[in-house]
Amino acid sequence: MQTPQDQRVWGLKPLAKRLKGRGKPHKVVIIAIARRLVTIANAILKTGETWRTQPR
Repeated sequence: MQTPQDQRVWGLKPLAKRLKGRGKPHKVVIIAIARRLVTIANAILKTGETWRTQPR
């Protein structure tokens, strides 16, 4: 069962688990998560919307 903290990460935890399951090195997982966060931040800035803890 997911905790409220797990639900706020916009799918980052499942991404990390999936990459680790494929045997990717830790640094690759961290870079993938950072890239996803940058993409989310860029979309928020581009659209001018406010931050939501849950995606639509």
